[in-house]
Amino acid sequence: AIGFINRFTPLAAPVPFPTEVPIGKMIVDSREQSPSKFNIPYKVEKLEYGDYHFNNDKFNVFVERKSISDFIGTFGTGLDRFKREIERAAADNAYLIVLVEENINKCLAFNKIPWVARHHKAAPEYIFRHVREVCQEYNNIQFLFADGRKAAHDLIYKIFFSGVNFREFDNQFAY
Repeated sequence: AIGFINRFTPLAAPVPFPTEVPIGKMIVDSREQSPSKFNIPYKVEKLEYGDYHFNNDKFNVFVERKSISDFIGTFGTGLDRFKREIERAAADNAYLIVLVEENINKCLAFNKIPWVARHHKAAPEYIFRHVREVCQEYNNIQFLFADGRKAAHDLIYKIFFSGVNFREFDNQFAY
């Protein structure tokens, strides 16, 4: 009614949790501070974008994991650097899913969380304005806000091993 065009297809059914892992290796970026541990073969190497990738991924999806504090920093003072990362991914036809290890409601009100507000002076409106701008400017990125680190770990597993093209649907809506 207001002229927006949905770029995602509706998700017909919930994405199943994978029971089998395809052949390949998880790649973890060498700069990842505290990487998730997976019960599959993995190797640590420098990724040009993202923190996690599966080398046998036909959809070319990369996951950029962020704590709430890292998310605020990236979309505050680190925005220009992050846009260059998105552009490198786009040049390689790669898709980024920014996976924040905090639920969206807390992220929208991070200034009310004492341990976060003490370290970040930006307002949530400022940060999420940048998120909206990135979503409008680039079509190779999505944001997904999980309910904690364990949920984020499970989502990484699901993204790479469920055999579903996570580029096609609104991941936050599906979550």
